[in-house]
Amino acid sequence: MPLGFNSKYIDIVVFALSIKLLLIPAYHSTDFEVHRNWLAITNSLPVSKWYFEDTSIWTLDYPPFFAYFERFLAFFAKLVDPKMLDVQNLDYKSNACILFQRFSVIACDLIYGYAIYRASKLYPSAKLQLATFATSFLQIAMIIVDHIHFQYNSLLQGILILSVVMMLEKKYLKSAILFTILLNFKHIYIYVAPAYFFFLLKKFCLDKKKAPKQQLESFIKLAGCVLGITLVSFGPFLSFEQIQQILSRMFPFQRGLVHAYWAPNFWALYCFGDRLLAFFARKVLKMNISLPENSPNRGVVREIDMAVLPNVGSKTCLVLVVLALIPLFVSIWKQPKRKKFVEYCIISSFAFFYFGYHVHEKAILLVLNFVQIIWFRGRMSPLSAVSFSLLSGLSLLPLLPAPQEGVIKTVLLISYNLGYYLWYRKLVETKSNEENVTDKLIFHTAIAFTTAILLFDFLVHPFLKEKMEFLNLMFYSVVIALYNGLFFVRWYQSFISEFSQNLTKYIE
Repeated sequence: MPLGFNSKYIDIVVFALSIKLLLIPAYHSTDFEVHRNWLAITNSLPVSKWYFEDTSIWTLDYPPFFAYFERFLAFFAKLVDPKMLDVQNLDYKSNACILFQRFSVIACDLIYGYAIYRASKLYPSAKLQLATFATSFLQIAMIIVDHIHFQYNSLLQGILILSVVMMLEKKYLKSAILFTILLNFKHIYIYVAPAYFFFLLKKFCLDKKKAPKQQLESFIKLAGCVLGITLVSFGPFLSFEQIQQILSRMFPFQRGLVHAYWAPNFWALYCFGDRLLAFFARKVLKMNISLPENSPNRGVVREIDMAVLPNVGSKTCLVLVVLALIPLFVSIWKQPKRKKFVEYCIISSFAFFYFGYHVHEKAILLVLNFVQIIWFRGRMSPLSAVSFSLLSGLSLLPLLPAPQEGVIKTVLLISYNLGYYLWYRKLVETKSNEENVTDKLIFHTAIAFTTAILLFDFLVHPFLKEKMEFLNLMFYSVVIALYNGLFFVRWYQSFISEFSQNLTKYIE
């Protein structure tokens, strides 16, 4: 951060650091062992064996740049506790190991902090800039996933936000370079790739203001950067066998339509609908229908079978995603607007989240970051922003299953979003942020859903847990999936309207 900036930024960073230090001894998920194992693999084995190693079930399945990142961390891990770098040391959790991995995530927050600081400078006033930095850096959903559950999203989201900032500043090539680097860190960011691809192709390469020769030069520059970075990433793995192995790890379609904890998307509703139909068929129609062995209700990761509804494969999901993205493609191709780029990213990432194959619940963080940085354009009311932030955070609470953390995580979630809402309502002029009926409906729906979910989880499910262990997870997924559908339609309607108008003109 440059010299002379408001000292309150330091106060926010210190406050956030204090919270994260207090969370060091908190619960951590299997992702903690995943990354410890990746440290061991990248440190102990030659590059050619990284993606073939399978001593642990938590095999390396991120693109090469993330593997190189783990190798970089392993250099320091060796100085702290060499035993954590033993591939055979499964589930190793010494105090030194825990401290090292926790602090490695905290260190990555520097990149995230710099990125949201840059993004906040796009706001019109100093007060809004500070508010944006605070609400993003203290984002409770990110803290839950990175500093309790354990992941490195702050590093990745930082790169993404910097890329978006570059795009908004008309630094198109730099934006493309950062996004390509990001894709080679974690392939889930392919959710945003359609928005980047069509926008850069139309706005940067095929700009009408450029002569044909300049358009060709722009395309060559863009393609050269993308291919060059990808070649650097995959360079040590250029044999067919290596590439095939990496791709099979990155895209394991045998994992099934939904994750063990269903992401709150269309497929959560689909699986729930299948369960309701099976129940109706058995109890009302007296049909001999039983849940298949590979039912999505078993709480495991594998290919699943429906009891009544047709089974759904990855190709079907891809078709639905593409169909959902067609209005976006048309909008960008007809008239790409730099000021709407964040909205393009929201629609692109949400289409993949809502209709994609085997989507993880943590993928909502991608959409949430876009929602937070779009505020400065005045494209979202405080009600809609806080509604989505509240439900997004709520959908991640089941990642912290320990009973002793139940009250803590809930209080943190509600306190954060209440402060988020009150701060923006105080800072933003009412006239420029007047909520319409739809915004109010979304907000009240979010409050009602949150209340219902928390009451069910804390007061009802404990009495049903012995017989229906995953009932609360189903409740989280289905209820929030309904809200997410409402939110998606809210953002999607302008693109649908524009698409319909263009289609009508074409037919006429």
